[in-house]
Amino acid sequence: IFFQQSVSPITDVLQRDLGVSVSDIGALSSAYYVSYLAAQIPFGIMLQKYSHHTILCVVSIVLTVCFTVFGSIESLMAGMLLRIIAGIFGAPTWLLVVSVIARHFDNNTVQFYGAITTVISFMVTFVALTMQAFIYEKYGVWRDTYFILGLIGGVNVVAILATIFIHQRNSASELSHSNLINHNHNNNVAVPGVADDSFMQEQGHRIGYAMCNYFNWFLGMFGFAQYSIFSAIYGLWFVPFLMIRFDFTRSKASFASGIGLASSGIGTLLFGFLAAK
Repeated sequence: IFFQQSVSPITDVLQRDLGVSVSDIGALSSAYYVSYLAAQIPFGIMLQKYSHHTILCVVSIVLTVCFTVFGSIESLMAGMLLRIIAGIFGAPTWLLVVSVIARHFDNNTVQFYGAITTVISFMVTFVALTMQAFIYEKYGVWRDTYFILGLIGGVNVVAILATIFIHQRNSASELSHSNLINHNHNNNVAVPGVADDSFMQEQGHRIGYAMCNYFNWFLGMFGFAQYSIFSAIYGLWFVPFLMIRFDFTRSKASFASGIGLASSGIGTLLFGFLAAK
């Protein structure tokens, strides 16, 4: 989430250093969301067919690299390319979270634990955005914040790899590959890494069914109306607006913007708790 929002505290700085207009900054920010949207369905299919561990490792590494390299961009096109790549590989992150929660917790508590994950991600973003603005305000640098947070992301990647390795090594109760195939075949569940001629056809039917369900369209339009405003305001223009209109310092404006994220996280937790009831 931080990479989505990280342009907001430094919009004027990016305009100056890259020599671009306000509309170009809008395009730079939007590049992430366009690719993020386009990659949702392909990754949703991949998560049913391939190992979640493999996808998680690849996604974590690519996002960390994009995040770190973004601090060294010298042109608008380079920045847009990195955000497009980050949007593509950021698409399955929430799907992975939901999948892991559904695998390890009761179905009645999936919403609650999903809400907790959202709260944590929003709070971390809140702190990171405020820190980014504070570092620029105090030291006059913005590129170094991406390098620093990229190193933190690298530590996170190592922790993910270590966790997966330990889990696979200590999991003595895993079924053999052949038993897993038979078990999932009997339950009509796609097996990660196993070829199935009818798999894509089945996914096509599921997508078609989802597209024909009018309630899904209602939820989609509601989400669009809500998240588009949230992304445009908190994700890009809220910080510069506060700085220009109310003469806020950069760190105070970022803190105020972060309060919106924090309150959204608290609301998510509340409704997740109610949904689990």
